[in-house]
Amino acid sequence: MSQLADQGLPARTGLVEDFEAALSRVGGRVILTDLAGLGTAVAGAVWEISSGGEARALTAACWKTSEILALGLPDALARAGCRVSDGDGSATADIGLTWADRAVAATGSVMVTSGPDRQRSTTLLPPHNFVILEVSRLVATTGDLFRQVGQIAHTGGLPANVALITGPSRSADIEMDLSIGVHGPKSLTVFVIRDR
Repeated sequence: MSQLADQGLPARTGLVEDFEAALSRVGGRVILTDLAGLGTAVAGAVWEISSGGEARALTAACWKTSEILALGLPDALARAGCRVSDGDGSATADIGLTWADRAVAATGSVMVTSGPDRQRSTTLLPPHNFVILEVSRLVATTGDLFRQVGQIAHTGGLPANVALITGPSRSADIEMDLSIGVHGPKSLTVFVIRDR
């Protein structure tokens, strides 16, 4: 786990609602759950994708972090009918499942960092991005986030890669025609855990 993930913050009233509204505005979605219901929520989201026109069995690339393994999320994906790849597998996966270090309520952004068992490609290559977020990791503004990242950077604990993800991939490069999912995932679902 990165040093960024170890710097937990108390949740403040309204941050979850602000985060959900901001993420919704950019085409992402939030599923609120508790620890007991997380596996069922993830399985339900897989089922929605598979019943939404995917004609084949789905595959998933899943970070192998202690948090994800302890919560049995690879098993939840498998119970939902996903084949969970061994190793990275992101290049051919339908779903990438990762863990957020932080999130910004004002923008609906999630922050993920790279490291052992935290491959960068898992957030970029699969068309469906599932991110697990503990409510205590929400901050109000991007400024709040960068102050925390800056403090950690001064101690030399910054990971090689810190990425902010705000909604599905969007591009209007060609003739100003908006396209979704061209340069990254076409959907972003954030599972907000209310307790831990």
